[in-house]
Amino acid sequence: MLDFSRPERTSVVNKGEIKCKECKIRKIIDENHETCQLCYEIFNSNLSGNKVIDDIIINTRVDFVKGEIYRVLEFVPYDQFKNIEFIAEGGFSKIYKAIWVDGPIDEYYDSHSNTIVRNNNYTVVLKKLNNSKNITSKELNEVYYQILSKIEFVDDISKYFGITQDPITKDMMIIMPYYSSGIYIVEISFLINILRT
Repeated sequence: MLDFSRPERTSVVNKGEIKCKECKIRKIIDENHETCQLCYEIFNSNLSGNKVIDDIIINTRVDFVKGEIYRVLEFVPYDQFKNIEFIAEGGFSKIYKAIWVDGPIDEYYDSHSNTIVRNNNYTVVLKKLNNSKNITSKELNEVYYQILSKIEFVDDISKYFGITQDPITKDMMIIMPYYSSGIYIVEISFLINILRT
């Protein structure tokens, strides 16, 4: 069973390579928490405080550590986005272009710095699902499976980075790369149809 407790951040003490209690791979670990730096950063990143959203985020973390998927979904605080600009509106969503200040994870483990590397000031699309502030676990699980299919097929056009939440409406927003074409309206309509059926 994976431990999702959030220990205080401490400096990594070189204890030699031993097996990480999370990923079970022999690495240099944090002496106090018995986890490698990668697992520590993945399991101690932001959560939303919304149990439904957090369960999805945690599930991708577990699946990533088990080697079942290639990317972790993150909950990203809304204040991480700047220059938010409305692009389009569909039947069930609004689409915005924004700059993600910290940016998505570019490399999960940099052997030189022993940390996760991010692609700072990255242009993204925020797909705001209308009236999703009270989304249920069942509805979000449908989105989760759609997101997993996008994560697993790395060559697919759209990749999902994570979820944020509009601080005013509390509606859920899916974070993905920005492309200049209009693929978002078609794709978000597909996601909403899954939710509504």
